[in-house]
Amino acid sequence: MPSSQQRRPNAEPNGNGLALMGTNKTFVGATSAAGSNLITNFIIGNGVSSDANHGAAGYPNGEVLEFSDEKDRGSGIIVSAGAGGTTIGGARANVLIRNHVDGILVDSGSWDSDPTGTVIQGNHIGVGGNGTSAFANGEEGVSIGVSDVQVGGTAPGAGNLIANNLTGVALGAHVKDVPILSNSIWANRFGIAETTPEPATPSIKTATVKSGVLTVTSEIQQHTGVAATIQVFSSTSCQDPEGRKLLGTSVATANSSGKSTVPVEVSGAASGAAITVTLTENSSTSEFSNCTTAQ
Repeated sequence: MPSSQQRRPNAEPNGNGLALMGTNKTFVGATSAAGSNLITNFIIGNGVSSDANHGAAGYPNGEVLEFSDEKDRGSGIIVSAGAGGTTIGGARANVLIRNHVDGILVDSGSWDSDPTGTVIQGNHIGVGGNGTSAFANGEEGVSIGVSDVQVGGTAPGAGNLIANNLTGVALGAHVKDVPILSNSIWANRFGIAETTPEPATPSIKTATVKSGVLTVTSEIQQHTGVAATIQVFSSTSCQDPEGRKLLGTSVATANSSGKSTVPVEVSGAASGAAITVTLTENSSTSEFSNCTTAQ
């Protein structure tokens, strides 16, 4: 395997790693654990070159081969007009790192046909193949400018690892119906940033550990008869108030609209852990709550 100091002859940073437009229901990923896509600064031209496709044996420890002194001039993957129903992810993660702009951009641009129904699951974005090495994208990990996009999910392995970017997941104005679930988001300047926050950001009131069980009591804004999904996360410190480890998920349905205080019990956290929550209602997820240290 070439070392990270070696350069591919005539390698130049490209525009975008992979741009999808006008093609419905595209799958970008691997259908088995034996393969993965590495989308980084050494892909040349628009589209993924053969150099980007290496299986687990090629990158056993998440090493990154850097063949250019510069990052990409564009984004790792762009899903644009007419490319609705695209799935980015699979049995083995796409590794989207060191792109000049975003790891993944989902937006219609100036076209009328939004790429709705895009699903982003199981990817490493700003994180090497080993799940820990930091290789930041220049701006957002995932940037979303249209509604009806899913980031993560509740099935095993659906969550993405999103770290070391300017923003983990950024939503543009009037974007809705974007569930952001079960992801590991950390070490970004902002975890989840929404131009038009909806639902309202929850507020943690208490987080206490007793006999190995963490009880988190949060104030949330609910609507009558609508199921509210609360996910509880832990991080190493409230200096990074995001959500690195998912501790548990709870669903509560309100009898009336308005603010309510909801306790959630989960395991796997000790006193001193930094705790945050998110609220998902009507297929839209809030920003991370305030961070509280478990007592």
